[in-house]
Amino acid sequence: MADNTTQIEDNRTEGEFFDSKGQITDIDMNCVEQLTDGLVDLYVPQVHLFEYTLNELVSDQQSLITAMERELQSTSSDGLRDQLNQTLNKVPLYQQKVNNLEREMRALQSKCSKLSKRAYRLAEQREKREMDRLEQKRREIEREKQLEAKRAK
Repeated sequence: MADNTTQIEDNRTEGEFFDSKGQITDIDMNCVEQLTDGLVDLYVPQVHLFEYTLNELVSDQQSLITAMERELQSTSSDGLRDQLNQTLNKVPLYQQKVNNLEREMRALQSKCSKLSKRAYRLAEQREKREMDRLEQKRREIEREKQLEAKRAK
């Protein structure tokens, strides 16, 4: 390890593997094959997993495309389109009917509210008249008792 050079396994210095242009020279092909095999062995399982997953996705995508094409064909028939157009053309008519019903319901609710208030007022008036009548009757009875008491004296 002299002159700041690193020793390689076969007692060559680092500089012996490179020429003056910085290109690699004199490489052990066995070593290159082992390194390549190690690198490939490292990535082959992941590549197979990705390949399997990709094949599944492609298969699922193809199934989805087929289903969409069938759905498109079934909905693109003229009869269904005409039926859909007729139904959509009825929407404004039914919207108007719903609006009319809502307006009528609000009017009926308002009338019911007014009638309920009127019925409450009439019941209070009737109860007040009945109380006044009973009070008048009580006064008359008391007055008669006082007159009888005066006559009895």
